[in-house]
Amino acid sequence: MTFHAVFGKLRLHMIMEGRNSDWLRTMGQIGLLVSLISSFVLPPFFDGSTVVLNLFVLLSIAFVLLSVLSIRSQFRPLAPLALIELWAVLQLMMTETPSALTFFYISSSFFFGALILSFVVQLFSQSRVDGDLLLASINIYFALGVVFAMMYGLIDYVFPGSFSISVTGAHPPNSTEFMYFSLVTLSTLGYGDILPVSDQARTLAAIEALTGQVYLTIAVARLVGLHTSRS
Repeated sequence: MTFHAVFGKLRLHMIMEGRNSDWLRTMGQIGLLVSLISSFVLPPFFDGSTVVLNLFVLLSIAFVLLSVLSIRSQFRPLAPLALIELWAVLQLMMTETPSALTFFYISSSFFFGALILSFVVQLFSQSRVDGDLLLASINIYFALGVVFAMMYGLIDYVFPGSFSISVTGAHPPNSTEFMYFSLVTLSTLGYGDILPVSDQARTLAAIEALTGQVYLTIAVARLVGLHTSRS
């Protein structure tokens, strides 16, 4: 077998391996998007705290596994954060204690924060617009909602009474309500049924509202600019 034949086979193998990696990453992006949307949509339709918690835990496991598939190879060192997140999810499943929930809030904030960072780097380093970049851009937005929801839960644990629910009566918000509040704040809907009361909660809500608007402006400008420059 000649050198050129060996080199040609090696090059073909590298191309196929790259295509398989791109396919896995795209599938991970799609699955992550479905899981993120499901975390906002599905829990309110299930009655009973145990069912909601189990559903939330299963979606969290899907987050972690699909996130590892969706990130690019240079960010694979983020895998240890995924292991910590999985441990936090399993702890929450085994013991529904305040400490386990707090650990889950903290680990989720760090994990999804790192995931958002990897997607942002992809958004500003990639030179062309494709389906993978569009999915990453959308996942950033929904992942921001998850991160802020986790931080709201952490604030309410450290500073009890940081949020007030004006419609359903006075009770501490649960994970589903934090998710809902985070999404309506990120999109600046602001219905007013859940109100940040403490200074810490108000500050974080204001930061989230600004982050949502600034991100949409920058992301749209970046995607349109890339598309225009290639056309």
